[in-house]
Amino acid sequence: MTRFRTTDHPRTYPGFQYIYPVWSRRRGGISLGINLNPDKVCNFHCVYCQVDRFVPGHESDVDAAAVRGELDRVLRLASEGRLTELPGFDWLEEARQKDSSLPDLELKDVSFSGDGEPTTARSFAQLVDEVFGLLELYQLPIPVIVFTNATRVDRLPVRTALIDVMNRGGAVWAKLDAGTDEGLLRYAGVRMPMQRLMANLTTLAIPGPLTIQTLLCRDADGPTPLEEVRAIGQRLAEIAAAGGRIDEVQITTVARPTPDSQILALRPEELEDRRCLIEETQPFPVTIYV
Repeated sequence: MTRFRTTDHPRTYPGFQYIYPVWSRRRGGISLGINLNPDKVCNFHCVYCQVDRFVPGHESDVDAAAVRGELDRVLRLASEGRLTELPGFDWLEEARQKDSSLPDLELKDVSFSGDGEPTTARSFAQLVDEVFGLLELYQLPIPVIVFTNATRVDRLPVRTALIDVMNRGGAVWAKLDAGTDEGLLRYAGVRMPMQRLMANLTTLAIPGPLTIQTLLCRDADGPTPLEEVRAIGQRLAEIAAAGGRIDEVQITTVARPTPDSQILALRPEELEDRRCLIEETQPFPVTIYV
């Protein structure tokens, strides 16, 4: 059986259809992912996405009862300190005894992430509420995190669920990889007015606080241009000027192989140059995560 490592974050897990625990260095422990897009369908087509969409996914309808059952199983084990009973985790305790720098064996968060945009699932809002209910049932004081491209914030059930996540101590990590319409097409693969995306991000940031994730990379034409990065900073400044609350801007780059071999990570100095450009216009932290 494959052992879980900090360098591998597969979104499939033996015996489960929707849930996938990962051993996360960044979180300092185990993060429990919820994949509401096992069909691999996404409304963005990001050039750096590691999901191989040439390989067919599974069924498109999410079985909300099955998701809840899988969550219940893992969260119950977490509340009893028995996560090492899960497949592939039995070796971790011994590994930590040899290397104390490795993440611990506690559950650090529950994250709506996976092979597509989680808010496109019809049961998304229902499952957000059920996750919080299970965390309360098992007395697990850990955050719920939603990774989103914010394209469906203009839909009332989605907007209400995302704001509820923030109000209940969780976090919404929203993607902003470009600052222009042209940049959205180049990096997200969509013809979408930046104005619409900005309206959605601002709607979330005003109640906030919102976390922004910006992935910068190298494609066939070179690294994310400085002009595009300046535009990202300007868009974020506009959100702040409108009363939006941003907790942090997280700058990342490609960490794992993508189906497109031309998409590569930026060098540390390239990331730092771009971080500084964004930071110039921001009253909030801009941090590089690699």
